[in-house]
Order: sequence, then C-alpha cells, then structure tokens
Amino acid sequence: HMAGEVQQRIHDETRERHRMAALLAVMADGVVAVSARETIAYVNDVAARLLALEIPATGKPFRTQVRLAAVREIYEAALASGERAVREVRITAHPQEMVLRVDATPLRDPAGGPFGVLLVLHDLTAIRRLEDMRRIFTANVSHELKTPLTAIGALVDTLIESAPMDPTTRRRFLVKIRDQNERLYGLVQDLLILAKLESEGPALETRPIDLGPLLAECVETFSEIARS
Repeated sequence: HMAGEVQQRIHDETRERHRMAALLAVMADGVVAVSARETIAYVNDVAARLLALEIPATGKPFRTQVRLAAVREIYEAALASGERAVREVRITAHPQEMVLRVDATPLRDPAGGPFGVLLVLHDLTAIRRLEDMRRIFTANVSHELKTPLTAIGALVDTLIESAPMDPTTRRRFLVKIRDQNERLYGLVQDLLILAKLESEGPALETRPIDLGPLLAECVETFSEIARS
C-alpha cells in the first residue's frame, strides 16, 4: 500500500514537472532557475537565445555560462540582499544590441533557507526601438513644421515693416507666403495620412510621379538661402 502511494506521488510530481516545463518552454520571456549551488537548474529556449548560452546549459555554473556582466550583477544583487532586483539594461557587446528587463527573485525553502534565484528576462528591444523611431520622427516633424512657419513669419514682418512696395515685389512676397502655407498644409495632411495608416493599416495607392516639379520647387524654396 505504501509502495503504491509513493508510486502515485512520484507519478503526480513527474506530471506536474512536465506540465510546468511545458508552460515555461512556451513563454515569451526568458526564464533561468539557478540552484543554491549556483548552477543552472533550468533554462528555457528564450533565455538560452537571449543570453547566448551553450546548449545544454543545465547543471553548469551560472557565472561561467552567463557572459553578460549586467545580468550577472543583477543576479549578484538579488543573491546578496535576499531581495528582488529589477533593472533594465542595454546590451551592446552581444550578437545583436538588446534591451532587457531583468527580474531576479531569490527563492527560499519552507524553512526560510536560500533555495536559489529565479531570473526572468523580458526582451524590450523592439519596444525601445519603436520609441526611439517615434522620438526621431517627432523631432523631424517639428523641424519640418518650423521651416515654413519661420518663412511665413519673416515674409509677413517684411510686408508690415517695409516701406510701400511696388506691386511686383509685393505680389512676389504674397506668392511666397501662399507657397509656404501650401507646404505647411501638405505637411499636416501627411501627418493625418500617417495617423490613418497607423490606426487602420496600409491602404496605399502607388503610382508613378514626375520628380521634376518637386525638385524645382525645392530649389526655388532654398535658392535665396543658398545664395546668402
């Protein structure tokens, strides 16, 4: 009877271990369990890829397998303090640049003794790259909007403060103001199109265009700056 109970308990624990391993294997985050002997007790495929670990890594010393100093420092901090340590690290000395959120949690047995450390690695690389692209885009848009606004302001000030102009010069100034206003309107329309594409998905109409008039307009816009 005792043998049957032990066998059933072993069966239940084995099934639970396999179920837990299956759950950890399909997680999007990397998971590394380090034993009290500071050897790798478990590592899923995501963590092995993010940390560029040798395969198999199980049973090998954590410090020699994990070559990323920033990750080792977070592990050491959690191990020394007995408290959870969470940091975001940017890694450049790697097969590719990465941004990781590393969560190191000390584990304890029922008696309160150290049982090891659990590391969870969340790859933030794509998110941070998109944030960087958005910041660059915002800076570029701000610059593009500033250019026609500055030109319109300068032209209007000239018209207001200058002595009476001859009709030809005055018309030339007004045409430039109109052109800059159209440029400003075009930029706003482009932003609205980008916002629509971002919310609804791509619905672009592609067709051949003549670059000649566009380049001529650019030349005319910047010719005075070039001459000065």
